[in-house]
Amino acid sequence: MIETFILYNAILLLSVLFAYYAEHSKTRRSRILARYSLFMVLFVPSVLRYDIGTDYSFYVDAYNSFFLLSDYEFGFRIIVNLLNYFSLPPQSLFVFTSFLIYAPVCFFFKREGYFFKITLYLLLFYLYSYNVIRNSIALSFLLLALETYFSGDKFKAYIIYAIACLFHYSILFFIPLFLLDFI
Repeated sequence: MIETFILYNAILLLSVLFAYYAEHSKTRRSRILARYSLFMVLFVPSVLRYDIGTDYSFYVDAYNSFFLLSDYEFGFRIIVNLLNYFSLPPQSLFVFTSFLIYAPVCFFFKREGYFFKITLYLLLFYLYSYNVIRNSIALSFLLLALETYFSGDKFKAYIIYAIACLFHYSILFFIPLFLLDFI
């Protein structure tokens, strides 16, 4: 039990450290290295997990059953079908989805306020991402869409938002955020 606390606190501490370094470092190379390090700190524990999270067994069952897969959103079905096409094991689903969850946050957020954004993401959503994978993918893309939208590239934000909707229909409730600009 204590190992779990040590692991998650180490993830938090290292992630916050790398996020701070990614925002405040003087050279571009060190900022990129800090972002990759942050990504690996989040990605590796998520990939190496086995039977952690409330939905883990449901995702493994959906991966192994064509009939259960039909209940999921289009984006998730594409991922599962692609991985099944290459005859990859069910754990590959967690590798691929972990990449989709953490890559938008780690690599595409703007430098300004990066430390604050990552800290909030870690405290609010990181452990959540172990339980509800499809929703976490959608949420990561939604956060990226909002970041893009508020930086002025609205068309790109709409495309990213559409990608988010492919992974979980609950993200459709955020449409009013994008319509605020028209009011």
